[in-house]
Amino acid sequence: MVEKIYHFELKDYRPDGVNIETRTPFVLLIGEWEVDFYEANKPFKANSVHGNFRFMKLLQNSFLMENNYRLGFDEIDGEIDLDAAIKMDFPASEYQTVYALGSCFDEDEALFLISDETLPDGVALLKYTPDADNDDPESEINPAGVGENELSKSIKKKV
Repeated sequence: MVEKIYHFELKDYRPDGVNIETRTPFVLLIGEWEVDFYEANKPFKANSVHGNFRFMKLLQNSFLMENNYRLGFDEIDGEIDLDAAIKMDFPASEYQTVYALGSCFDEDEALFLISDETLPDGVALLKYTPDADNDDPESEINPAGVGENELSKSIKKKV
């Protein structure tokens, strides 16, 4: 697993998810983060972005989505389990859940949206997690050197 933390200021965005100064939608910032993540961790590209409720709401607003949409889903036992998430949502949910965005590199590649209420406001986490069926030991390296302690330090430093 490879991960990198990104910071943003909620106060820099209008309620519609557009940056006050640059007039760009929040979703474009995520694309910039994807490029930065790849540049820092070649050959790995992020396959999930983690954020809290306010992160997901800002992202939703940048798409001008109706309120009956919900972005993101929870990991199960620390892993992305899309099948289980879908089973838990249907048919009981009154919301339509958006589980992923298309990657800025290839819209057919998923960038999963993971709800993580342990992250504070203004913090997002991009991760590359190898597929469960991937036997490549190289995929387990952490070229960015970001570990559990550095993640905690970065979040605490910003908060």
